[in-house]
Amino acid sequence: MSIPTEVVALEFADIVADVVIDVDFPLFAADEAVVLYGHDVLVAVLDTDYTVTLNPDDDYVDFQITPLAAFITKINDLIAADATEENKITITRILPLTTDITPTLAQFRANVATSVDRIVMMLQQQARSSALAIRAPANEVGGPSLAIPGVAQRASLSLEFDATGKPVVGPTAAGAIAGAEAAQAAAEAAQALAETAEANAAGQAAAAGVHATSAQASAFAAGDAQTAAELAETNAETAQAAAETAETNAEAAAAAAVGVGNGVLTTEGDIVVADGAGDAARLAIGGAGDALTVVAGTPAWAPAPVTYDGGLAPHKTLRILYVSATTVTVTADEVVLFDAAGAAKKFGAINVTLDITVSGVGGLDTGAEASATWYYVHGLGHPDGSRSAVLSLSAATPTLSGGYTFWGLLGAVRNDGSGNVKKVLQWNNEAWCVRESVLTAGGATTYTAVDISDEVPPIARAVKLECQVKTTSGNAQIALFLSSGGTTTTPETDEAIPVLDLVGATADSNNSVAECPLKVAQSYEYYVSGPNPSTTHLVTGWKY
Repeated sequence: MSIPTEVVALEFADIVADVVIDVDFPLFAADEAVVLYGHDVLVAVLDTDYTVTLNPDDDYVDFQITPLAAFITKINDLIAADATEENKITITRILPLTTDITPTLAQFRANVATSVDRIVMMLQQQARSSALAIRAPANEVGGPSLAIPGVAQRASLSLEFDATGKPVVGPTAAGAIAGAEAAQAAAEAAQALAETAEANAAGQAAAAGVHATSAQASAFAAGDAQTAAELAETNAETAQAAAETAETNAEAAAAAAVGVGNGVLTTEGDIVVADGAGDAARLAIGGAGDALTVVAGTPAWAPAPVTYDGGLAPHKTLRILYVSATTVTVTADEVVLFDAAGAAKKFGAINVTLDITVSGVGGLDTGAEASATWYYVHGLGHPDGSRSAVLSLSAATPTLSGGYTFWGLLGAVRNDGSGNVKKVLQWNNEAWCVRESVLTAGGATTYTAVDISDEVPPIARAVKLECQVKTTSGNAQIALFLSSGGTTTTPETDEAIPVLDLVGATADSNNSVAECPLKVAQSYEYYVSGPNPSTTHLVTGWKY
């Protein structure tokens, strides 16, 4: 073995339970691997949160980590408690500062080489630790740990030291100055408003005095002192009311000033809302794609609703493929699934083999298999991010189990009278099947329904047909028309879809491929025109 890389730590995101992670640096022992997560740099537990596979390629230059469901739960709990947390881990190694070489083993070259390699790995480990550390002066003995807060806690903030010398974070100098200046400006504005109100009150009081004096003189001149006194009192009351209004305005301005720079807004994107007491409160910025809504009368962020047309659940590169008389595979790069409240969540790749003879997740949601029956394929999503699928008699609400709370319709399959799954290939919203005859030598000259309930699922929106028309009259012109069903219109009007128009000699025929929308589930209509017409139809697939 050699040490082919200087890498001693790697980051991985979007961790999924039981999905193997390949780590490209050497490791001798499982307990020397260290898995870190969370802003507080928490240490995962070997064989509880993850397992280690050493030397998967017999070259000792890499190893594998397999996260367990309990670990994913821990990460999800962190994210639920703090929206800034991420589904991300760091994998590194920490070796004991010892070797296992002894005089007895020293004669064996392999043991010597291994011990030398471990020493090199220890040196790399120490070099990394030194590079990441804040170091105290060489002459300082003791003192607090100099470990700094995590990146999410220290982003856009300044590094400070508390009274014990421990690193802490605080607002940047520029932010503190800006906040203080804003508060000072608001306070000055409030003071100016109060002074203006006071001056107005004094002016109105003076005016009231003048009015009172004038009124009194007039009253004396007229010999009516009582009238002058009443007028002076009214003007004085008016001036008092004006002063009280000015005082109220000054108090409101001062209250507004208190809301500036008081720490309610702490992070870019914050929103100020009123709490239950009517005071300013902080609503932190939501997550990517969240929408502002109201929960129990309080503003809150929530995942934006995902709407679709009621067909299949939103998906990317969906495929359903017949495998055997009892199994089909379901694969997709991405799916959007929904919980009972209608909340949407995007999940990663699905790759499941469904067995119609099995009960529960990966098989039938409930009950035993019935023959000659359509079964709906639903994708399943677990709150921890894991995915699966299930077959169900219900196109809307499968019976959930195994902790899965999200589901979405992906397609449908049918078994025959013997309980054998019929062959099907679905790609996204389009499916192909083995050709099945649904009409032989049909000669209806008015719209006539054709039942396709054995060939096409109830949720299909269009049927794919291979059609043949024929006449026994020489040099005759015949035509085939299709309709989406449920119509009483006359031929060649409204919803008629012309498929074939044949001019030929006796017994001539022609074939065509057609696609007919379905207004009525599992049924379409046809008619033919011309002398002695007939038509034969085979179903080749459908669309959702």
